[in-house]
Formats: sequence, C-alpha cells, structure tokens
Amino acid sequence: ASQAAFVDLSPACCLAALNNADACGFGQGRPHGSLAGDYVCAVQGDALEVLRNPRHFVMGGRLLETAPFRLVTLTPPYEEISYPKLLQALCDSPLLGSDSVVVIEYPKELRGKGLFTHVVGDKLFGLRNREYGRTTLATYVYLPQEEHDMRPEEFDPYTA
Repeated sequence: ASQAAFVDLSPACCLAALNNADACGFGQGRPHGSLAGDYVCAVQGDALEVLRNPRHFVMGGRLLETAPFRLVTLTPPYEEISYPKLLQALCDSPLLGSDSVVVIEYPKELRGKGLFTHVVGDKLFGLRNREYGRTTLATYVYLPQEEHDMRPEEFDPYTA
C-alpha cells in the first residue's frame, strides 16, 4: 500500500498510529499527508460517520477522496458499537469498491447470533470468519469481481 488512513475517536490513538507508521518507515522522509509517494494520515472521528460521509473529513491536509480503499480493518470497542449499523455503513460506504477487503474484529460471544452471515446486504461476501482466543475476525470482500476462495460454512446461517 502506498497510502494509509487511520480513524479513531481518541486523539492519543491517532497520534500513536502516526508514530507507529513512522517507526515502520511508512511515509518516511515526507510529512504526513504528502501528495507525493507514500503517506499516512489520521483523523479524529467516528468511524461510522467516516464510512457514511467521508467527504466531510479532512485527512492528511486534504479531503478524504482516495476511495476506493483496497483494505479496511475495523477493531471497534465491543461494548460501544452496533454491529448491524457498522455492517450497513460498510455496505453503503463510498470508500469501498469492487474487491475491497474488509476485516472486522468482534467478540467470539457474538458468533451464532446471526450478525455475521456469509452475505451482508448483497454487497459483502464472506471469505473467512475465524476465532483467535476470545476474538473473532470476519473477513469480507465487497462486490467481488475477481475469483475468491470463500468459506460460507464459517459464517452464521443467512436468513432473509
């Protein structure tokens, strides 16, 4: 990837993300938000709002207009997020394009509750849904055009 955008409600978390990216050499030698080559930017904001209205946010000194993102990872606070709203925001987001990959972290207690089905909103299609300790990672592809090795058996049953 030549670009990365971090979104968090906490200014301290935004700063930590930028510092970690710098420590890894991502965007090294250029200021955050540089238009030339690699760059990293962060915005303090609600991820749901960024997904729904990305043009209302400035990242790296410019409007967030680098869509579609090829990879989106979401690690929301378990007790504060509405997963149905998050999944809907992803389905409707202009930040995703065909074959964008989305990874969502959620607590394993939500498996089998019908939230993380193989198909979400006829736009997200499940690739993997795996437990790692007390955490589960659901990996989806948005409007797949390319061939993908999907594993529908790893997801909750789909009920229309």
